[in-house]
Amino acid sequence: MHQDLEYVDKLLDAMLRLKAKITAASELHLAGDENRRKALVYYLHAVAEFVQSDPVSFKNDLVIPIANALSALQDLDDGRQSPLFKPVSFMNRHIDPMTMRGVKAYAAWTLDLMEQAGFETRSAACDIETLLSRYVGPIGNPKSRRGGTVINCRKTLRSKNAEHLSGEIYRERAAFRVEMNLDDKAAVRLELLTKLENILKGFGFRAENNAPT
Repeated sequence: MHQDLEYVDKLLDAMLRLKAKITAASELHLAGDENRRKALVYYLHAVAEFVQSDPVSFKNDLVIPIANALSALQDLDDGRQSPLFKPVSFMNRHIDPMTMRGVKAYAAWTLDLMEQAGFETRSAACDIETLLSRYVGPIGNPKSRRGGTVINCRKTLRSKNAEHLSGEIYRERAAFRVEMNLDDKAAVRLELLTKLENILKGFGFRAENNAPT
């Protein structure tokens, strides 16, 4: 029993270190394009350290892919291109579908928060679509009513037919309680849209202009 408690304490300590390090890496990632590769290295080092902290649960070879990724990143810093990061050549490259799933989930969550702050659904959805269009490009069907794409996206994420990854991200975000100063709705609107904008930047998108409308 004593050994079990020691193991649990050790695991909890490792998890706290992991959380602290990936939080720091996330902040560095949002600090600017020039920091994103370094932030990724910090992320990978943190995960590798966590995996290696518990040889009972994690086999030693689980850290090998992380080590390969770190080595490939070091090659880039040294002016060499690792085969791991060699792009696939094809025309008309579109936004990565996995990334778009995350974007949809965070957009739907932002709509939730703006409703909670007292904003009308359609108006809030239009604000979100305007922001998304600057980073992602045209959203939805040009003939559809403005705001409808974000509203319909959230409706899908709330349904049983939601795509697994985006649905899971949305449900996890929606479970968090966010404190807002409802006495200043203009400030709340700006804060929520700025948070969404930072998330889009975190996904690697760039805007034509850099301030929420």
